[in-house]
Amino acid sequence: MAAHGVHIILPPFGNPGNLPPMPHPSPQNSPPPQINHDGNPPPAPIPNPAPFNPNTEKYMIIRTGDTRQVRRRKRRHNHRLNLLKRAYNRTMIVDRWMKWILLADAETGKRPSKICPNTWTKVINTRRGTWYKIGDKMGFPWWRGQRYGRGKMREEWCDWHNVLGVLTQEEREEV
Repeated sequence: MAAHGVHIILPPFGNPGNLPPMPHPSPQNSPPPQINHDGNPPPAPIPNPAPFNPNTEKYMIIRTGDTRQVRRRKRRHNHRLNLLKRAYNRTMIVDRWMKWILLADAETGKRPSKICPNTWTKVINTRRGTWYKIGDKMGFPWWRGQRYGRGKMREEWCDWHNVLGVLTQEEREEV
């Protein structure tokens, strides 16, 4: 009995009347909407923000004279940097005009200069021999050993950079 002699009757637990469940008002783990107190809508997000490639974060070149401990530390740093760059590439709007951030071989800290494609046009126009050179220097020796076609090498390259959506199925299957 509540105050002033009013009875409060609560509905039974469960789904009274077998009503369909209501959708959750916002997707799970989504941030709350932005509220501007001046009445203006919030600014639109930048579709492709400035690339993540700070000058302070460079690949560590692994040299032949490095100790095992130093090589391991440099490989770990290079691998971490590759993960950060792949994550950034994934946040970009994937289309044929985008330019993505190139990764380096974590085992060496290097990549061949001027021949690694970072746009759809460059990926499509790269010749098989150039793909083999890239594969040899970047840790994809099976490209040459298994005589991969251009489409398969394009697919692995774009997948490694996390921009596979830029290629059509026909471009992935080209011989």
